[in-house]
Amino acid sequence: MRPRPASSFDHLTELCSVHNHLELFIWLQGTLPSNAVEKLRAQAWKETTKEMINEGLQKTERLALAYDYVHKDIRIKKAYADENKI
Repeated sequence: MRPRPASSFDHLTELCSVHNHLELFIWLQGTLPSNAVEKLRAQAWKETTKEMINEGLQKTERLALAYDYVHKDIRIKKAYADENKI
């Protein structure tokens, strides 16, 4: 689980999910007897993930959609028009 800079909106969503999982892990490490090394590593990953999320949010105009809804809509309308001779 190595966070990478977001290249799409889906990946930005995954980064947010990773951040949430890391927060939960850190909380559990504080609640239960834990390994301090793993907690420190998780805190470092959390900070890195947070930075990558912020960078991704600043570049939203350049992030790609994993699924092109506009192209799909045009294709469906064209197929409908061809079937119904509109």
